[in-house]
Amino acid sequence: MQQDPKPRLIVHPLCPTSKSLLLDLYSNSYLDRVDYVFLDDPRYLDKVEAFPWAVPMLIINDNGPVAMDPLDYDELYAIIEDSYDREINDEDQFKISILYSSYASSISLLYGGVEPLISESFLYPALRIKIRDVDYDETVRNLKSKATSIYNSFKEKIARALAITIVRHFYYSGITDPDELEKYSKTSVVNSIIFSLASIGRVNLPTPPYKPDMAEYISEFIARNPKGLLRKIEREHYSIIEDKDYMRLVEKLKTKQNKE
Repeated sequence: MQQDPKPRLIVHPLCPTSKSLLLDLYSNSYLDRVDYVFLDDPRYLDKVEAFPWAVPMLIINDNGPVAMDPLDYDELYAIIEDSYDREINDEDQFKISILYSSYASSISLLYGGVEPLISESFLYPALRIKIRDVDYDETVRNLKSKATSIYNSFKEKIARALAITIVRHFYYSGITDPDELEKYSKTSVVNSIIFSLASIGRVNLPTPPYKPDMAEYISEFIARNPKGLLRKIEREHYSIIEDKDYMRLVEKLKTKQNKE
């Protein structure tokens, strides 16, 4: 009798949430219950049939993506063991999921609203639709009816979250000097980065193109404390790559992935 395929966990080695989840899986002797896809190489996208809005993301057999960041061990365990009973406020979870996805955050600022994110590909894993007793169509209607107020209620949080992502990209591209970061965080540059984060070529590019929302806010946010933001990203980075036990675990799981 053929067994059902294992759940797949989509992760990235440099993602703090992925690190925390992988270590918890290891410490709870649950690693072997899951297969892993590490998205630090575009070739691995062949193993993911749905768009990964955020990592970690959990895929269950024929159900496709059922949950994504924020995702902790307790929730993952409950989903896999079919004991999921968390109460979710759809509006709050929708907002949190946007904040945890730099792609979703950039799309919302590019379009000046959350309407483009009220879609199956985002809502199904964000709101855990396939593992909850929920009326999806009603959920969509409710979110659409409140879309403007939802966006206005937390667009500054989106902008701050995306500012951290932008600083991280600068850091990984070699900009580690606060003065240099401040120079590159002008509004025109931030505008360009939001376009780049939210669109792939012309995919997701609005017609006609227009100025993203909150770019000036992000520019000013970075300029107020470029040194502190760089140090935040630096601490995050080294807390991951200098954790030898974690990096050995990643290499072990990636070796297994490459053999499959």
